[in-house]
Amino acid sequence: MTLPQKFRKSPSASVQYSFTDWTQRVGKLRLYGVLGEDSSSTKYILTPDTLIFGSAKSTNRAQSAGSIQMDFEIAFTNPATISGLATAAFSFQGTSAASPGSDNFTVVVTAGLYHVSDSTTQLDSDISETTGTINGTETKYKQLLAEYDVGTVRIKAGDIIRLRVTMAPSGSSNSTSNGTLHHDPLNTDASSNTISTRLIVSLPFKLDI
Repeated sequence: MTLPQKFRKSPSASVQYSFTDWTQRVGKLRLYGVLGEDSSSTKYILTPDTLIFGSAKSTNRAQSAGSIQMDFEIAFTNPATISGLATAAFSFQGTSAASPGSDNFTVVVTAGLYHVSDSTTQLDSDISETTGTINGTETKYKQLLAEYDVGTVRIKAGDIIRLRVTMAPSGSSNSTSNGTLHHDPLNTDASSNTISTRLIVSLPFKLDI
């Protein structure tokens, strides 16, 4: 008697991995920070699509207004596991409008990564960077590269990964001195040829391959 042969059905999706992904069993998902808009409000989001962006390609904050907190978020519809090192990279600037020697203006930016599920858990410590002191009518640019050792994080449907960025302009007696955080996924808002205006988060997902 001849037994019928059974053939496995091929997967419906074609996925490509790099050699590093294959050997480490971890694939990186690149997300871009965007200020999204709907009919009634705006909100900061993380998206893999560089073609999605709102009218605001950066966020400005006057020294007189104090610090501002921005939560860039993405919600997941399927279970997944994050494992290893996550990164966040973006640029910011400080612009002083005071007379030279009278300002001592700085912009400090702090970035933290969070997993929002039944409770909110911070993944590794905050990373901070500063423009340094700005005196006179000038602008200083700074880039921040943060690396987070997230360990192993199991995500279920509906969970959120959040990059919380706090920008704190301070020390100026001039109310028009301000800080600017860039979040332009197409990199079209470059105020200087030396910086990128993208905000990028890279998440390491464990691969079942």
